[in-house]
Amino acid sequence: MPDDDALLHAITGEPAPDTPELRAAHADIAVLRHQLALIAEELDAGPVAVPPRRRSCRGVLYGLAATGVLGLLGGTLTLLAGTGGAGDAGDADKSAASAVGGTAEEAADALTDPEYLACAATVVEGTVISVHPQGDATEVTLRVTRSYKPVPGPSDVTFAVDAVDAVDTEVVRGEALLVALGPDSASPDALVVGEPGVAAQRPSLVRALEESRETACPG
Repeated sequence: MPDDDALLHAITGEPAPDTPELRAAHADIAVLRHQLALIAEELDAGPVAVPPRRRSCRGVLYGLAATGVLGLLGGTLTLLAGTGGAGDAGDADKSAASAVGGTAEEAADALTDPEYLACAATVVEGTVISVHPQGDATEVTLRVTRSYKPVPGPSDVTFAVDAVDAVDTEVVRGEALLVALGPDSASPDALVVGEPGVAAQRPSLVRALEESRETACPG
């Protein structure tokens, strides 16, 4: 008996001569039915509960710092998350997702206010080349890649950031930063962390710097 005929007889149960092909077909059908029964049992048991995946607090903080702005205004720290969407960079900065002390508006204004920039001594961007914890503060040294003020600017800039803030925002070697410091200031008035945040802030900063050249420092 051809194999196809034997398989058809085994499936339908129609009477047929007992042949090796028919016995093999019955054996194959039995195995298939067993496998289908196992699959049915698994399906009836319902979905397996999978524990929810927890995202670490440190990972959340890093995501914010990589696209955000840290504004240290009046001794306070403001953490802004960049929106990454279209529109004016200043507007994006002000739509902060998280803030610790101060306000989103204050942090954004630090780098878009011509009067503040007229008073600022140093406004530079670059790459972190060293991070040294020193008690309650962390000393950060930046290798300057672009100096907005002064021009020409320094090759390196060193400043202090609160130690907890430095850890929370992942200020590490190789990170891109944008920093603004006042005259004789050891700590930044504004600090943008991460290349996405720096790139988002750059257009509004350049516009404000142009205005600041014709603006007197009120202090």
